[in-house]
Amino acid sequence: MEQGPEKMEDEVELTMKAPEYFPGRTCQQVKYGVQAVFGPSDPILGQHIHSICDALDIPHLEARLDLDAEAKEFSINLYPAQSLLNIAYQDVMEFLNWTKVAIIYEDDYGE
Repeated sequence: MEQGPEKMEDEVELTMKAPEYFPGRTCQQVKYGVQAVFGPSDPILGQHIHSICDALDIPHLEARLDLDAEAKEFSINLYPAQSLLNIAYQDVMEFLNWTKVAIIYEDDYGE
């Protein structure tokens, strides 16, 4: 008798805990055999989690602004590249015939 595919177990954890919590939690998931890591959105923490995933050859998916355009092994960022966003902004401004624009930001990450 042919057996069906194995049942895949998932564990999703959404948390608002302090950033110090995530690296330890990621390492704990690695011990359990995690197959991929999604997030976080924090830029500094994202680099840290990426380093863990890169060292262990674990896929890392994220959706955050990353000003480092260099390709990263084992990492996929779903956030649009800054160059593509710039083109989109320019297209909107030209379409709407805007002659003046103000850009207000606090730092490179828009926080």
